[in-house]
Amino acid sequence: MSLVDRILARDELREAPPVLVDVGASGHVHPKWRRIAKYSICVAFEPDERELGHVTEAARGFRAFHTFNRAAAERSDERTRFHLTASPFCSSRLAPLKDSLENYVFAPLFEVERIVELPTIDVPTALGELGLDRVDWFKCDTQGTDLRLFQSLGDGLVSRVLIAELEPGIIDAYEGEDKLADVMRFMAAKSFWMSQLAIEGSQRIQASIASEELSELERRYLRVSVRPAPGWGEVEYFNDFRDAETLGMRGFLLGYVFATIRGHHAFALELAVRGKHLFGDRVFDELRGEALRRIRVNLARFPLAVAKGLLGRVRGS
Repeated sequence: MSLVDRILARDELREAPPVLVDVGASGHVHPKWRRIAKYSICVAFEPDERELGHVTEAARGFRAFHTFNRAAAERSDERTRFHLTASPFCSSRLAPLKDSLENYVFAPLFEVERIVELPTIDVPTALGELGLDRVDWFKCDTQGTDLRLFQSLGDGLVSRVLIAELEPGIIDAYEGEDKLADVMRFMAAKSFWMSQLAIEGSQRIQASIASEELSELERRYLRVSVRPAPGWGEVEYFNDFRDAETLGMRGFLLGYVFATIRGHHAFALELAVRGKHLFGDRVFDELRGEALRRIRVNLARFPLAVAKGLLGRVRGS
């Protein structure tokens, strides 16, 4: 049994399993969760019935899986308008901004096919119905409302989230959407550090001109022949464990697991050293050793890069 498996099998996590929240859960199991799924409780929100089949398939891999076929909102109103677009991945509570999107080749994906009224639920209420009082990993992709949904958890839950993944916009794609700058401003004021940022986008050309000037084949493969313009960000944040008392030993153990599976072995080392100082448990000696081993193995894989780094340091001294 690997060290990660042994940590997740400890009493602290067997009695209080990792809670993974997936808002806008279209598609299959989140790739980052495959390593820990069998130990975890997943709470998924997917209002688009076209994607519910995939969500149901994903349930098999988890210790427990709960699906809410409702639109996640900041509060539990009875109904909300939901815009079903040509691509299910672009559907949103917010209306797409057609005039702005027309400047990009992916504009047809945002064409609204119909508007429906859907029941809503806020995430804290859903968690309460399941008897859950925590969120360890919050993943949200709701096309424009990620930040407000994360904020709706309330300070108590937010402060105990170990990883938050959001996909805020950069361009004007939806009315009143949460932007990347808003997310960065909010998270900078909280106990989180940015662990990953990938900028995604689409090719910048007006749809009408693309139709006139390019063949169907050229339009279809434009994404591989022309560089994209930034359109949205896929951003991941880690809790910085400033509030060690609130997170406790369970939080440090699970934080170590999350840091390890995400490849942040230096942060895993930090958590092991701090955990040993705070809790005195010998398990943190083993975690420290494993983090150091992983760092050194990775260094050994890149001897030329290491040699160049050392040479540069000597030359600069």
